[in-house]
Amino acid sequence: MRAHRDVPVYAQWEIARFLKSKYGMTRVTSIEPVVAPDGTITYLSTDGVAAQVVEARKKLPEGIGTAGVIGFRDHVKRCVQTTNDRGMTAYAPAGFEMPGTYDPESGQAWTRRRDLYLVHDMTAQWTVLREKLIARASSGNS
Repeated sequence: MRAHRDVPVYAQWEIARFLKSKYGMTRVTSIEPVVAPDGTITYLSTDGVAAQVVEARKKLPEGIGTAGVIGFRDHVKRCVQTTNDRGMTAYAPAGFEMPGTYDPESGQAWTRRRDLYLVHDMTAQWTVLREKLIARASSGNS
């Protein structure tokens, strides 16, 4: 995607470092995890990453803008929805195949196999939908 359009990239720290070291990419902003006082790293949720990107972008003269979201094939839909929910217009670029190979040694059990991931992702999507419906009902909108 970047070869077709030179745009700034915001990526989770592991990906940002890889893009810089392996591909020599510039204009990559690393979204860093929260480090607890004891030194442990707090997992970055999809919403946490989106929130940090929006926070960084809103300080720019042009504002938050529009995001082209690149993500894992089974995750990109929720990434786009989450980014939109955070107030940034987001799309997955058409015509680009997203990565889709699972890592059986991943530190996160739900990312080791597709069946585990899909159940995890469906749960996350239902949770967000539940929160939206409750908020809408609480505000008197149906």
